[in-house]
Amino acid sequence: MRLAVVALTGCDGCQYSLVREDFMNLLKSIGVEVAYWPLLGVGGEIPDVDVALVEGSVVSTRDVEVLNVARGRSRVLVALGACAV
Repeated sequence: MRLAVVALTGCDGCQYSLVREDFMNLLKSIGVEVAYWPLLGVGGEIPDVDVALVEGSVVSTRDVEVLNVARGRSRVLVALGACAV
């Protein structure tokens, strides 16, 4: 499975809460490839992924564009955190 973690406008706090050894070990143990997560230095364009976690709020045209790209390149899109929900 390929995973993307996408940030919109926000504090990035929910992403930081994921950057923990136990979570990263879980991803590795179940064979999840982190294909896009700029916070971890895995950036560039959002690639085709199975799951995209989207954090932050849609408050600008840039956010709308990023969200549309993430939706188009992922099989499942998940809102992560209070701002995204």
